[in-house]
Formats: sequence, structure tokens, C-alpha cells
Amino acid sequence: MGFLIQRRYGIFLLEYFLMKARKIFLGIRIPKDVAKRLWTRIEPYASLPLRMTKEANFHVTLLFIGFRGDEDIALVVRQLESFCSTVEAFDVTLTDIKLMPEEGKNARSMLWFVGDEDENLRMLHNGVREALDIAVAEKQSFRPHITLARVRKEKWSELETQPEVASSWRVSIPVSSIVLFESVFIKGTGLRYETLEEFPLGE
Repeated sequence: MGFLIQRRYGIFLLEYFLMKARKIFLGIRIPKDVAKRLWTRIEPYASLPLRMTKEANFHVTLLFIGFRGDEDIALVVRQLESFCSTVEAFDVTLTDIKLMPEEGKNARSMLWFVGDEDENLRMLHNGVREALDIAVAEKQSFRPHITLARVRKEKWSELETQPEVASSWRVSIPVSSIVLFESVFIKGTGLRYETLEEFPLGE
């Protein structure tokens, strides 16, 4: 009986934490004109079995942090303010719209706008992880990408022929700041990424 009470109390605490916590991640904001042109390029794919990302949610993914309470978020903000002031701004280049990843159990499960491995972005990613006390894998590579859509796998597999969704488009995006986003689901409108804080990089 005591074990059941403890277990139920533990479940209650977890549910309470998830109610209060926010789902946060770090990304790089892309210029509005680039987002608009990118949406124009992928809009014809909207009739396919894809769960499309809204134009307003386009961003270059940097680091998923997870669920955090307000006190933890305040600490994340202080850590990132200190770190970002030490990093020089740079540009990152994206070149291809295609289904990714190219291999593995989740192969071709998402539509990305992706570029080649980028050393500056890898160093920024690893630096952020270190600043937030998250373990950094050695020799980690990092390919910049924007998630444009997620494949509805069951419906996709039912298509008589696999559609060609790959195309090339070279765009350079300035990385002058990183953004702390909160992932919020709003009934009636769906998922929205709201800006909690933006951290300018050093000159």
C-alpha cells in the first residue's frame, strides 16, 4: 500500500511539473524574405502526405533543451547571455531541399532545407552545450537545417509512386544571434514557436 501511495504521489509530481514546465529549444532566426521565398518553393508539396511547418515557425535548429520550469529558464538565460557575448557572428549556407536523414531508422522522415557540415555552427552548438552543462560528444559534426515538414509515413507508403521533392537553392543566412524559443500548442491554430529571449552574438 505504501509503495502504491508513493508511486501515485510521484506521478502527481511529474504531471504537476509538466503542467508548469515549458518546452524550450534554441534556434537561429531566418530573415522574413528568405522564409517567404522558401515557403513559395515548398507550397506545391502541401498536397502530399506531409505535416508542413508554418512559415512563421521556420528556423535553423541549434539545440533542443526540453521541459524546464521558470527558475531553470532564468538560469539558462543568464548562462547564454554570458556565453553569446564571446562568440563572433558568422554566416551559414543552406543548399538543398530534400528528405532527410539520408540513412538510419528515421531515414526520409522529414523534409529539410539543409547545407553541408559547418564548422562554425558545430562550434556554436558545442559551446552552447558546454555553457548549459550538457555533455558534448567529441568529433561531432553539425549540418545546418530548417525542418520544413514531417512525413506522414503510413499515408506516404500508400502512394503509388514516390514523389520527387528534392530541389537545390543556395541561401546564405546571417547568424548574428541565437533565440530561445518555447514550443506552444494553441487550440485551433496548432503549434507555434514563441520567442522567450534573443541573445546577440559578439561583434
